[in-house]
Amino acid sequence: MRVYFPDATALLGPRASLRFHRFRLGLDALAGRRADPLGEVWLVAVAGSVGLDAWAYTEAAWRLRIGPRASAGMAMASADDWGGSKTASARETYFDAALEAGAEARIAARWAAFLDVEMGGARGLAVEADQRAAGTVGGWLFGGRLGFSGMP
Repeated sequence: MRVYFPDATALLGPRASLRFHRFRLGLDALAGRRADPLGEVWLVAVAGSVGLDAWAYTEAAWRLRIGPRASAGMAMASADDWGGSKTASARETYFDAALEAGAEARIAARWAAFLDVEMGGARGLAVEADQRAAGTVGGWLFGGRLGFSGMP
């Protein structure tokens, strides 16, 4: 989940990632819906990322890490008014940079559970309705991921 401020637009979705020593590559696909008095807005962000574990501490059963991450991709929006008479869509290039912190605990021989948090900023897409923000994929961001990872 990632939340963009100042209007607190929340997007949810999966991430696929690959770690090689201290380097991380990832692909995020996030989507969310915002209801507005004039209609609803669907927001989507798809981005590839690269990160570096600037600091990491590893024990036999767990690992901690902190490091920067940057992403680039596409932000998209589709909006409909409640009457269904007007529809609009937009696309914009998406960039973000964040500091990530993560913890990983081994739960089986080749599996681990993880928790990551991120904080940063993004440039993407802002949707307005009647000259006010109806949804944003950009601005300050705060996010978190909880899941499982496989290890070779």
